[in-house]
Amino acid sequence: MTSNDPAADRAAFIAALRDLAGFLAAHPGVPVPPGYVETRILVCPQGSEAGRLAAVDQAAAALGVQPSIPDGSDYYTAGRSFGPVTYEVLACTDAARADHTAQSSYYGAVTADGAAA
Repeated sequence: MTSNDPAADRAAFIAALRDLAGFLAAHPGVPVPPGYVETRILVCPQGSEAGRLAAVDQAAAALGVQPSIPDGSDYYTAGRSFGPVTYEVLACTDAARADHTAQSSYYGAVTADGAAA
C-alpha cells in the first residue's frame, strides 16, 4: 500500500476501512469478532527515535489521551478504544530496537533437536 505519498496512503487506508465496514454491513452472514474480543489497529511510526516519539505525542493529543510507557517496556504508546476496536500508535526506542536485533541474531542457529542450522 505504501506509495511514498503519506496523504495518498492515509486516504487509501480510510477508504479501505469504509469499504470493509460497508461490506460487513451488507453481508450480515459474514462473521465478525465477538464483542469481548478486542481488535487492535497498531501503527508503528518510522523515522528517527525523536520523530517516532513525536508521532505518538501527536496521536495522543488527537485521541485525547495521555501517552504512556507500559511498566517494564521500552515502548511509548497512545491508544483509544472505539468499542471493541482499539487504535494504537506505538514507538520503540532505539535501545529496544537494538536489543531486539541482538536477541534475534541467534534465530535459526539453535534447533530443538541439536542439529546444526
